[in-house]
Amino acid sequence: MTIPIPEKVGTQKKTGPVCFKCKSRLDSRTHRSWFVKAFLFWLPIRKFKCYKCNRTQYAFINR
Repeated sequence: MTIPIPEKVGTQKKTGPVCFKCKSRLDSRTHRSWFVKAFLFWLPIRKFKCYKCNRTQYAFINR
């Protein structure tokens, strides 16, 4: 009995947050404000910057 082995193991792209304006993938994380760190620490949100359209936005992330 043979077990089929996938050809490309571990080569799947990781899906991440997407910019709402230009629809490109947000790769760079920036520092959150003190308010978000102090009062919204329990929410899984991170601040990202899109270098294509020069916009920053918060996005929910999966842990």
